Amino acid sequence: MTLQTVLRRCGSKERLFQEASSRCAAQVERSRQVAADGDTPAAVATLVASYEAMADLAWNGLVQEHQHATIQALYVEARALHRRWVETTFASALAGSRGAERERRVHLLFGATDFYLWKLYRRDLGLGRRTTTARIVDHVEAVLASFRSA
Repeated sequence: MTLQTVLRRCGSKERLFQEASSRCAAQVERSRQVAADGDTPAAVATLVASYEAMADLAWNGLVQEHQHATIQALYVEARALHRRWVETTFASALAGSRGAERERRVHLLFGATDFYLWKLYRRDLGLGRRTTTARIVDHVEAVLASFRSA
């Protein structure tokens, strides 16, 4: 298939990028489904597996995010997807909290499971996948413990 055929079908390079990104986002969302709320190690292991699979593509996009509106829109949606994952995966920890307190909890869990934390441990500090997973579990469990003690 030639580039011209692809462009004729999609209409533009931007539209092709959007369609490919949409399919990728759906695949990421499916890969992050967690069976049981409350199983932090399993949830984090699932998330780390997703980060491992998409790391280079994600990082290449992040470094270009503020240079291209199309890429920036993709990462706005990616952050919304991650927020939905946090809210679903940690639903029991968020239950009963409302308003600003719920938002604070979502933010803390979002940060404790964010791609940048994975990148710090895995790429910048050179930790292995198992250790990276354990460190992220440590972050999440510390955040969850702070909710219980509040």
